[in-house]
Amino acid sequence: MIKVFTADLEKKWLWFYVFLGLSLFVREDASLLVLGFGVFALYENVIALGWKKALKKHESIAPIIAGLAWFLLGLMIINHFNQAPTKFIAYFDWLRSARTAFSHFISLEQLKLLIQIFLPFLFLPLIKPKYLLIGLFYYLELAFSYGTSLMTLHYSVPLLAALFISLVYAVKELETKKFRNFYLSQFKRLTLIFLAA
Repeated sequence: MIKVFTADLEKKWLWFYVFLGLSLFVREDASLLVLGFGVFALYENVIALGWKKALKKHESIAPIIAGLAWFLLGLMIINHFNQAPTKFIAYFDWLRSARTAFSHFISLEQLKLLIQIFLPFLFLPLIKPKYLLIGLFYYLELAFSYGTSLMTLHYSVPLLAALFISLVYAVKELETKKFRNFYLSQFKRLTLIFLAA
């Protein structure tokens, strides 16, 4: 996804579509990252151009259509050859009632999942949350499924693309004078509190 993002920034459309297609072939739920990139690109284009012009931009509409189509096609193919329900149906079995859905999503387990995702990055990606839109749908898959147990496996790796992109822009933001002064003043306050204690 990082290559898709950089190809979009550089307006290299051939490479954009090549890497978009390659991203879809990784696994069936990689299409959720492609969908997230499309939502991010649509958001950026709406801010810059307005709705009418944004909906005509191929770099935001194509990933949304490709991500949704590939995800649904993958589910149909898997269901055709595998008579047992797909893992996605098993993941979301708890959505049968509003009470179980609410208690599953608003829980300490979900807070633990968020901490496990953002702590290694010192929560810096939260400074530039719009780039996290790229990983939003994939995160929701993790959050709505098994949660923190998946973080110890390879399932969380696709989130790294969105986290690193957001981290790069967050560090760039921290280099501005406004943020530097803010964090310097907070550091001074914490130091005084520590010394007073």
